[in-house]
Amino acid sequence: MSQGKQVTAAGAFIFDKHQRVFLAKFRNKFNNQWSIPGGKLEFGESPLEAVIREVKEETHIDIASPEFLECGSFVVKDTHVTYIDYTADCPEHCEVILNNEFSEYGFFSLEELDKLDIIPKTKSTTLFAMRLRSKKKWVEILSPYNLGLIRKTVSIQDWQSNWHKAYEWVRKQIIDALGSKYIIEHIGSTSIPHLPSKPILDIQLVFKDAEEFKKDIARIEQLGFEYKGDSIGKVNKTDLDENRHFFSFYNTENNIDYVHLHAFPEGHDHIDKHRIFRDRLRASPDLLSQYSALKSDLRKGGLSRHDYTTSKDAFIQKVLS
Repeated sequence: MSQGKQVTAAGAFIFDKHQRVFLAKFRNKFNNQWSIPGGKLEFGESPLEAVIREVKEETHIDIASPEFLECGSFVVKDTHVTYIDYTADCPEHCEVILNNEFSEYGFFSLEELDKLDIIPKTKSTTLFAMRLRSKKKWVEILSPYNLGLIRKTVSIQDWQSNWHKAYEWVRKQIIDALGSKYIIEHIGSTSIPHLPSKPILDIQLVFKDAEEFKKDIARIEQLGFEYKGDSIGKVNKTDLDENRHFFSFYNTENNIDYVHLHAFPEGHDHIDKHRIFRDRLRASPDLLSQYSALKSDLRKGGLSRHDYTTSKDAFIQKVLS
């Protein structure tokens, strides 16, 4: 077997304060496509030292807060390249000066990526980096509101007034990403004052145009959500409904649950059920007391997340009827 060259390189996905990614257009290689700055490690140099040096040489940017993103390898002609990528912040008042390797540069939002002739691997990794940074930002914002529960476990907390503030923040992020074409509401136990609850926000999204919503699923995922389709139908095969859409927001390790997003087309019967249950408990101290007591008893029983949820069905149907 013939032997080729082995090369190790480091690159950086650099973001400005608006979470736009820095990309530069190659002048005379890689088909003059857009990519990230970076280059080969010098002898005795660490990947981190290399990426800081390469970015400085190629763009004049002194990157801040570099963090490992991913590594991989590919073969081009007779060279086996191992790459190590980082994410980093761009100082707010940096001056970009490109070397001769690139012809132009820019900071690009998610929407602008589709307009660029960008190296495919660079684009897919950019999307991954954007999603990861969004997740970290959300966890940083939501954790101080005492939100977050280890997946598949049950833990009930006393209701907290700042949960609604957390909901308002999440709602704004969704509207900023999708526009104001959807009806978004706070539902579930965290939306009912003085009701003990699992520390997970439940949010309902109502759409009119199914095809438009399906296109927006990718945008919701880019915020950091995991799309699970008809989650009820996946558990109960006798209750399938392609019009139900469910998303979970987890931390970067995917082991802590923060937000559940329930999406339905206008007119779906689940929409009014969620609203009626919420509003009736808000208006009735007696129902609120009964539900609180039920939750307390179920918690003592040490049930799984699934069994805990289904054990509340009878009470929920009683309130709705």
